[in-house]
Amino acid sequence: MKRIIIALAALFTIATTSMAQTDNTRRERPSKEEMAKQRTEAMVKQYELNDDQQAKLLELNTKYAEKLPPMFMRRHHGPRPERVRPEGVTPDNNVKHAPRMEMNSDFEQKRKEMKEAQEAYDNELKGIMTEEQFKNYQEESQKMRRGPRGPQGPRG
Repeated sequence: MKRIIIALAALFTIATTSMAQTDNTRRERPSKEEMAKQRTEAMVKQYELNDDQQAKLLELNTKYAEKLPPMFMRRHHGPRPERVRPEGVTPDNNVKHAPRMEMNSDFEQKRKEMKEAQEAYDNELKGIMTEEQFKNYQEESQKMRRGPRGPQGPRG
């Protein structure tokens, strides 16, 4: 009986100690400048940029950090996880989805501005990278835009 009590006390102590060590605080989102640095470092590795290119790229990423959405800034951090469908749902079994919302003019305007900013970013990036590096960048960008299910996204 004593052994059971001692074992339970030890187990309780270990459990409370391990729970006390976990950090339950939320991570703060990185600032736009930090995201620009992370993006630059990832692109330097991925496209094998030299020091001069790295400095110019950091300046470019910092310049566009405010103009481009966070998803664009994280584009080169690896593939997105595969979406898990509920049991029995397949793309061809005609499961009805919620109707798509009508796009308002504000959304269309923001979308147009982001597209223009992305095109300007790509044009400036073309001046920093070599032809081969920029070609690789464009190929990777196209893969990321298409996503895992093709150009129309998961719903088709």
